[in-house]
Amino acid sequence: MGRLFFIGSLLPGFLFGVAMGNIVVGIPMDSMQNYSGTFFNLLNPYSLLLGIVGLVGFLLQGTTYTIIKTEGAIQQRAIRLTKLFSVLIIVAWVLGTLTAQIYAPHMYTNYFNYPILFIIPLTTVAGLLAIPMLLSIGHYGKLFIASSVVIATKIATLAAGMFPNLVFSTNSATSLTIYNASSTDLTLRVMLIVALIGMPLVITYTIYVYYVFRGKATSERHGY
Repeated sequence: MGRLFFIGSLLPGFLFGVAMGNIVVGIPMDSMQNYSGTFFNLLNPYSLLLGIVGLVGFLLQGTTYTIIKTEGAIQQRAIRLTKLFSVLIIVAWVLGTLTAQIYAPHMYTNYFNYPILFIIPLTTVAGLLAIPMLLSIGHYGKLFIASSVVIATKIATLAAGMFPNLVFSTNSATSLTIYNASSTDLTLRVMLIVALIGMPLVITYTIYVYYVFRGKATSERHGY
């Protein structure tokens, strides 16, 4: 059961990166903007690489959180895994950035048109460099923050490069953008109201849960 849970948790992290890779590279779409490729079109080299980048990022996030929530043997194991993942994430991120020039050169257009956007990937670099340093000096809370920054800025790096596109098509005329894929004004207004009401409730509930289950997770007390 434990192994099945592990696999079930591993696959979504990998497939999330694969999906992002396909959106970045571009997928075949017909004149109605429906996907017109096959399953194997989605398993291109860049998308698989981005799947690895995403998976390692999630694993790093998990181990850094485990460090601050546990102690003893489990914490030491999490520290060892964090050291491994901190190296793998750098290698995978560099490879993903370099190969984007081959498979998705259009991702660099916004950055060269608006150089201020380079602040985003530079923040990713700062986070990647900070992780091993914070781990070595035992600042585990800041370590978790650094890993969170890395994930957030990696996503923001892709978003900044894609704007205003949501999904690139192999035929640029059928790409989905924030303009041709948006809902009606009425729908957007309703969803804005729902978000303004619902999000504060979700945030408040999440903060409350983490407050209740604060501290280390041990066999003697409940933790989260």
